[in-house]
Amino acid sequence: MGNKQTDTRDALIENRGVQMTDYVNVGFGDDGTAVYVATIPKGAVLLDVIVNLTAVFDDSGTDYLTVGTALNPDAYVDDLDVSSGTGVSVLSMARDAGTALVPTVPMTADTPIYAQYDGQNSNSTAGALTVSLVWVPNAVKAP
Repeated sequence: MGNKQTDTRDALIENRGVQMTDYVNVGFGDDGTAVYVATIPKGAVLLDVIVNLTAVFDDSGTDYLTVGTALNPDAYVDDLDVSSGTGVSVLSMARDAGTALVPTVPMTADTPIYAQYDGQNSNSTAGALTVSLVWVPNAVKAP
């Protein structure tokens, strides 16, 4: 399988060193603010977005999280409901109700990734989560 850009997700994980970014905190005070998560390097492939909802958000309207780029804020996670339940969600490139992005598409440039909490009425007084990214570099793993 090697370093082909048409590898399956499993082959990418097997043949390349999987990387994981540090967790980044996003809280109710970040409402409407794009929080920088990490920069994924050119040629790398983003595999997963991991969200750990530690405290539900309590805006009087909807509470959503998006993850994406500056030009496409919901490229990887689109309107994840963060108003109920807690725990870890591993979003294997699932966005828009399960429409998966192809995880074998390499980044065309160094790409900063941002997470953004949006409360519909901007009146949330609670809520916290962390976001991390799982990706593989554009290189064959050393033996």
